[in-house]
Formats: sequence, C-alpha cells, structure tokens
Amino acid sequence: MKAIVVFLLGFTLSGVWIALNTFLYGALNKKIKNFWVTSPAISGAIPALIIYLIVKDHPFHFDKLGDLSVWGIAVAAVIVSSIIVIITRDKTKKISGEELKLQCLAGALMEVPQRAMMMPFVIMLLEKRGLNTIWSVVITALVWLAGMIFQSVLMNKNFSGKTVVSEMIPALIFSLGIGYAFYATGCILVPIVFHALERILSNAGNVGKVQVEEKEEAKAA
Repeated sequence: MKAIVVFLLGFTLSGVWIALNTFLYGALNKKIKNFWVTSPAISGAIPALIIYLIVKDHPFHFDKLGDLSVWGIAVAAVIVSSIIVIITRDKTKKISGEELKLQCLAGALMEVPQRAMMMPFVIMLLEKRGLNTIWSVVITALVWLAGMIFQSVLMNKNFSGKTVVSEMIPALIFSLGIGYAFYATGCILVPIVFHALERILSNAGNVGKVQVEEKEEAKAA
C-alpha cells in the first residue's frame, strides 16, 4: 500500500511536469527554434532543483562509475529495447540525419525529468515510509509508462498489440535498465549518454532515406 501511494505521488509529479512543459512549449515554441528538444529538460530542471535542495544532494556523483555491472545492465537495456523498436517499427517511416541529431539530443535531455527529477523524489518518499529505495527504479519506470498511456488517451490514440510491443515494452525495459544505472551511480550523465545511444541504435539503417527520396521525386517532377 505504501508503494502504491509513492507511485501515485510520482504520477502526480509527472502531471505537474507535463503541465509546466505544455505551458512553456506553448509560450516559447514559436520564438525558439526546435524548442520541443529542450522544453522537457527545462520543465524538469525546475522541480528537480527544488527536490535536490530538499534532500541536500545532487545528480553528479562520479565515484561509482567504475562499477562494470552497472555498465553491463545499461548496455543490455539499450540493445534489447533498440532491437525491439527496430523489429516492430513502421518500415515506411524515414528519418533524416539532422532529425536523428535532434532526436538524440531530445532523448538525452529527457533524462532530466525522467531520472534527475523523478528518482530523487521517489527515493525521498520511499525513505520516509521505511521502504527499500531500490524500488525507485521500478516505480519510476511505471510512472513514466503510466504517463505514456495517459497522454495516448488524451490524444485519442488507438491502442493495439503493436503499440504495446513497439513502444511501451521497449520504454519499460529501457527505463528499468537505465533507471538502475542512475540509481547505482547517482550520475545523470550515465542515462543521458545511453538515451542518446538508444536513439542512434533504434534508428539503425533508417537514416538518410528521406533526403534520397526527396531528390528522386524532384528529378521525376
């Protein structure tokens, strides 16, 4: 029951972040080019800073980066989630090299709300209730999975088996693996690097086709 309460409070925080992100995006998107890339991080940095001030900590610990088991789990999470995305993705969807760069940056910066904001908040709540803080990895992953479902419902997105397999399962696997890496190291740079790497791998073999096809269409015209 205590863990469920922590989950609900975490989900509430994600709702606050979504509201703040929506507000900032609406206010600044037309003024700042590609603001969709940085908006989630800016929105997450504000509550993250408040949370870290409360718990008197920071997300830049480097003393545990030598733990090879952590790197192994992170690499495995990236590879498995990327393979699932590659196998199940829409083969007709194209992505340019420039878009891939933006997606990598967007993925990396999403770790600010997903890990730097959410995990210390969940850990703080678990500690206050006398629960093992390792559960922060699972609860944080489930919070963001619930957030994906909630936003899909708001956008009237139809759920299907393919949606679950191609989007939600990879997201859960990635979040569990990378979440543990952040929990074990306390260094936000770890999930940032691996999220960018996941974007690169999951788009393997799907880069540059847009530009090629556009040139062919132009010649045909």
